[in-house]
Amino acid sequence: MTAPSPCAPRAFVDAFDQFPEPVILTDLARRVIWCNAHFENLLGYDLSILQGASTRSLYANRQDFDDIGGKRAIPKRDLDRRCYTAEYRHKDGARIFAETTSWPVKDAEGQLIGFAAILRDKTATYRVNQALSDLYRISSSQSLTGSEKIDAILALGRRFFGLPIALVSLIRDDKFTVLFSNCAHADIPPTTQFCLDETFCHQTLKMGGPHAVHQIDENSDAQTRAVGDKTGLQAYIGLPLTVDGERFGTLGFSGPAARPAFGKADFDVLKLCGAWIAQELSLEMSYQALTREAQQDWLTGAGTNRAFRKTLNTAFAKTRMSPSSAQLILFDIDHFKSINDRFGHDRGDVVLRSIAQAVQEKLGRDLQLYRIGGEEFAVILEQCDTQFAVDLAESLREAIASLALGFDTSASFGVSPAAKGFKTENDWLKCADLALYAAKHNGRNQVVTNNGVPSLRVSGKCPMTSCPESEECNARRSSA
Repeated sequence: MTAPSPCAPRAFVDAFDQFPEPVILTDLARRVIWCNAHFENLLGYDLSILQGASTRSLYANRQDFDDIGGKRAIPKRDLDRRCYTAEYRHKDGARIFAETTSWPVKDAEGQLIGFAAILRDKTATYRVNQALSDLYRISSSQSLTGSEKIDAILALGRRFFGLPIALVSLIRDDKFTVLFSNCAHADIPPTTQFCLDETFCHQTLKMGGPHAVHQIDENSDAQTRAVGDKTGLQAYIGLPLTVDGERFGTLGFSGPAARPAFGKADFDVLKLCGAWIAQELSLEMSYQALTREAQQDWLTGAGTNRAFRKTLNTAFAKTRMSPSSAQLILFDIDHFKSINDRFGHDRGDVVLRSIAQAVQEKLGRDLQLYRIGGEEFAVILEQCDTQFAVDLAESLREAIASLALGFDTSASFGVSPAAKGFKTENDWLKCADLALYAAKHNGRNQVVTNNGVPSLRVSGKCPMTSCPESEECNARRSSA
């Protein structure tokens, strides 16, 4: 049982009872003698409970009590005033960071009888500084992807605001679409959609800046009460997201229970979270644009030559590891140079776009058209035989020939299987190239195939004067 502490000196109580900051007095063993009302409010304890108890229970961790408090409570007469920051524990378990000033208390004869301390609550400042530190750590991380950074920022915001739901939305017209979600209890996966006017974000967008609701009661406006009734939410803080100068969506944190009113620190952290998320979204959009540019032809929308070579390599590798067959279709627009010469390059661009659109529509969603040269295109078919590829090429040829562009359009097609005798995908490409040239040599506007060997013969002889390994063929492939 803890021995009773002596009573607090009357002069001490008179001096600090009405002091505007929390004050505590302990004996030499660091047992509580007295504290004022502000101290009781700060940590949630009544003096009647604390009196006689060790201050160890007031610290959030033992190290603060032993290493920080202990070093400043050494019973020496020459001990002077000390300042330090310690982490305390509220009665309900919450942690409180306080700047503490302590000094020795002596009796009338100058004997050391205890210690006094004034606490200045710095929890809000500490929380903000910690949030800023975490934001910097997340945003500067080189090991996290953009999506992982956004998710980490949402988790940080949930902890800071004490709200279980964090969402990043895309707003288009009257639709609220969830892009990123980090929720403690609710399951709100990305792509979930809500009507915009049934969300707090609707008001946020109307205000054009940060917006918060800490509780819904009879004093709340009709729109806020309606959203609360519809969603079951009672608290919200959010702001609009602007990405690359345009309205993108919203960042919002919400929960089903009311909470204390939001302060300046909350809005400051919210704005920083929004700024970092907007930056990550901008970087992600730029990356996607660069990826599309590398994989999608700017003029026709077809895949680029770079994307084609990557897919060709993959398809060829699959044929080496399994008995499945693959086919390559190449086609070239007939007399395209004369179209540019007669009508100009702008009209030539229209022809390229029109043909690419018609062919891609014919191919459907499962097959990709690639533009691998100026007017030369390709289609890669996996797990199909040559006859299927020839039939598809014929349907593409007919689709091009039927286009109404003000003059006749046609294309020549070459088809080649990925023969087992080929050493690399380049052999496959060269044979399809020879078949294409055979179609042009034989009169254009037709489909020609080969048997997948380097010595392609059409009408009894090779249309080229050399084999696929010749300098002429290699030079043409390099220029494409």
